[in-house]
Amino acid sequence: MAAEQGQLSEAGKHLERSAAIWAEPRISSYGPSFLLANKLCELRMWKDVERFLVACKNLWNDQILEDWIQEIKNERTPAFEEP
Repeated sequence: MAAEQGQLSEAGKHLERSAAIWAEPRISSYGPSFLLANKLCELRMWKDVERFLVACKNLWNDQILEDWIQEIKNERTPAFEEP
């Protein structure tokens, strides 16, 4: 994974591109994976994670996204939960 190899810019781009997919029933019901977002939070890549979460609004309609975005803006790692 790019983040583990120190390629933080590439990891951030990958995270953002991952939200640019067509919504399908499974994604809109359960939400996307947040493993990379969590890793980038650990590495303090707040803006990349925020862009990803904003883009996720097109895929997954859940209030928790707004809560997580606010936490990211405050530079705190949300308690991402895998669906």
